[in-house]
Amino acid sequence: MYSHFRVKCTVCFTVFFILCFTPSLILAQTQDYRIYRIPIDQKPSQHSIHSIYQDSRGYLWFGTGVGLYRYDGFTFTHFKHEPFDSGSISENFVMCIIEDSDETLWIGTYGGGLNRFDRPTETFESYQYDPAQSTSLSNDRVQVIYQDSRKFLWIGTVGGMNKFDPETKNFKHYQYDPDDPNSLCHNEVNVILEDQSGDIWVGTNDGLAKFDSENERFTTYQSDPENSQSLPNNMVRCIVTGRAGFIWVGTRGGGLSRFNTEEEIFDHYVHDPAEDSSLSNNEIFSLHLDRSGILWIGTANGLNSFNPDDEIFNHYKNDPTNPFSLSKNEVLCIFEDRCGILWIGTDAGGINKLDKNKRFSHLKQDVSSTNSLSHNAIFTILEDSQGFLWLGTVGGGLNCFDPTKNIFTIFRHDPQDGHSISSDKIVTVEEGSEGLLLIGTYSGELNLYDRKTKKFKTFEIPAQDDDRHAVITIYEDREKCLWLGTFNGLMLFDREKNSFTTY
Repeated sequence: MYSHFRVKCTVCFTVFFILCFTPSLILAQTQDYRIYRIPIDQKPSQHSIHSIYQDSRGYLWFGTGVGLYRYDGFTFTHFKHEPFDSGSISENFVMCIIEDSDETLWIGTYGGGLNRFDRPTETFESYQYDPAQSTSLSNDRVQVIYQDSRKFLWIGTVGGMNKFDPETKNFKHYQYDPDDPNSLCHNEVNVILEDQSGDIWVGTNDGLAKFDSENERFTTYQSDPENSQSLPNNMVRCIVTGRAGFIWVGTRGGGLSRFNTEEEIFDHYVHDPAEDSSLSNNEIFSLHLDRSGILWIGTANGLNSFNPDDEIFNHYKNDPTNPFSLSKNEVLCIFEDRCGILWIGTDAGGINKLDKNKRFSHLKQDVSSTNSLSHNAIFTILEDSQGFLWLGTVGGGLNCFDPTKNIFTIFRHDPQDGHSISSDKIVTVEEGSEGLLLIGTYSGELNLYDRKTKKFKTFEIPAQDDDRHAVITIYEDREKCLWLGTFNGLMLFDREKNSFTTY
């Protein structure tokens, strides 16, 4: 008997399907990483990705030089500034994105200030610098947004750091004062982070600063040529917290540093041309510590992974001969989604998704063959009790792969055939009792496929607000009733009455 398995993650909440969406599943028998490229549109000049964020609803958000993009697992929605629309985003150059504890999305732009996204209306409210208002944002060039454990928003700009109180909508400014050694060391703020002790760390263009919230004083750490254990370069671009008492710091030109906050010393990791396992480049753009403890470093010359235990750097770079390599070597941002997939934003190379494939040889579409996979964008895979593989694609219908003959049988929607599958966008496939296949589609239909008659029977999900919702997951209980997870909530399908009940 063959066991059933899934490539996508098991989900309890229906919206989670977005997190594990695979735009182009490449199946390999190797332990190596594969990188999938997802260009946002056709213009290479618009492929610089400055920030990536996944919200509580599973959507991925990308900040670019031409606006904000939302990715639902199938398509991109583009939000851009419209000069005569006060509800549009205030500026197209999006630097940073976060969601606060109230699930409000905040967007920082380079020139248009801070934006709050209203989900029901899909409009933006902007907060900008007003010279006549001392409690306005200190500068409209926002480079970082961070929410601390006390739910305050910290906004880093090229004109200082701001603490924003969402209730009063007032900004408090922290700026460089040459006459105050306890002030912020530089007004251009690149990164803000709270450590396990509640201290706020600020990376600027002239050093690293620790902010004592109780006394509102900054302690500054800067490069000292006479001290080999000082900060190697004063332009701090990124910070992540490591093990208790340590902070990882990425600088422009000074490489990577590990800062011991108790002893106040820096250990340095730099590029060594004579050492293949050293850092690939000293120009650091981004850092991410994944859930397994591996540190990922985005540099001007590729992506690096670093295990703090063995202190060896592994490199991932663009290889023109390898379509699964990194699209560009300038890695601007790194994000890990809830399924542990890494998303990498590059300068002019679009979005890359880094996944680890261990199980399959390559199965790709061959347009010259009628027996090949119908589409390279695969959303779900099921191995049935007979050993056949069923692959649901995003646009190519349902595929059945016979591993003994190494051929595909394709099932696609035919408007002239009432017994064909209802849609070519397949989200989930399950094997039910009596040999039936249970198929959920993106357009909101349940399909039951009888392998004896080779016919599909379609049931449309009840519409709400003139809109059906994708069937994300299907479960058959002991009474042979079907439970469906949809964007419209949980539904029960009674096969005897052919009726749906919504919960």
